[in-house]
Amino acid sequence: MKSIKSAAFNAGARENCVQSMGPVFRPIRRWSLFDLVKASAEALALNPGDLVALRAMLTFLPLKDSNGTEVPATHEMLLICYASNASICERTEGMDESNLRRHIRKLVDRGLVRRKDSATGKRFPLKSAGVVVDAFGIDLRPLFQAAEHLQGIATKIREEEQLRRNLRSEAYSLRRRLLDLEVPFDTSTQSFLNGLTNFLRRKSTTVPQIAAARDRLLNLLKAPCPARQDHATSKTCDLHAGNARPVVEHLNKTECSGVMPRKDDTKTGDLPASDGRIARQVESQTLRKKHTQLRKAKNSPAVTYADLLRRNPHAASFLPEVEPSDLGLVEALYRLGVSLGIRNAPYTVILQRLGLHRLVDIFDQMITQVETISNPQRYFEVAVVQSMPTGYP
Repeated sequence: MKSIKSAAFNAGARENCVQSMGPVFRPIRRWSLFDLVKASAEALALNPGDLVALRAMLTFLPLKDSNGTEVPATHEMLLICYASNASICERTEGMDESNLRRHIRKLVDRGLVRRKDSATGKRFPLKSAGVVVDAFGIDLRPLFQAAEHLQGIATKIREEEQLRRNLRSEAYSLRRRLLDLEVPFDTSTQSFLNGLTNFLRRKSTTVPQIAAARDRLLNLLKAPCPARQDHATSKTCDLHAGNARPVVEHLNKTECSGVMPRKDDTKTGDLPASDGRIARQVESQTLRKKHTQLRKAKNSPAVTYADLLRRNPHAASFLPEVEPSDLGLVEALYRLGVSLGIRNAPYTVILQRLGLHRLVDIFDQMITQVETISNPQRYFEVAVVQSMPTGYP
């Protein structure tokens, strides 16, 4: 039979493993199976007491060879716990029999175990020539038959938790960008930003709620900013469009010339140094050398660009999927730095000395710790200095 649909799972519906039972199951070790039950406990609505009772019953299964080595359970084995409640309670860290009976009823209701009662309601083995061939008691076969279903639940929970962490990190980053703008907000927006940290830390906050908060932050960044003297030239709050290109162009000018531009250069509206004559421009050896160093920093022989993205999944969401040009790489790194609160960094020089793979490693680590880093600029500078044997430029 088919398992519960994902829509019901996402809505918080209680899972029942009876739906996915089959007569035959793949061999699996009991403690690997128990780990799947623990990972799926929230979806199955199991509490710690239910897990303790289930683990105690699993210890009674004869799943060891003559040398005492654990062996996987198969569909041909006897998987019935026929121990008494008193014997089971001895392995449950002090649980009394009334609580044990309650937990067993819950496990039966969830479809993880089923009762195989004798006429008297007692549990005992059935032997033939001194060998146990059958028994009356708590049948744990449904648990093993539901192993693949439990694996699917555990995988879905891990994926949802990873999505939750990614959305939270992105929301923290967007909130920091909004606060760095230092623009006035209305009462509702200010209240939303002030309470966002506690909202994201709550375990009860669902993934759709975090996604909705992230979308609201994005809309606030795209909305027009109130008129301010230091934002007079900005049409929107989007940091990518308003601030990325000027800094990248500044880095390129600095790289090409080797010196900082003079203040009076921007005021000169007269003829250039050639005095109007046609002059042939020759690429300098310094510029060619720096471009070669940048390409070497990007193209590490040990790590490809695709491997770099796979190794740093958090930073990869901010970087192009296909390896960009030198200018595109610097622009992408600048946008990533701005989203983390880094306003001033000579990425071209850092790439030449540090290498792309180490720089992206630093960014990826900062994204995972974004809610705990109080001064991103200082954190980034210290990380770069510690990674450079010759020091930060």
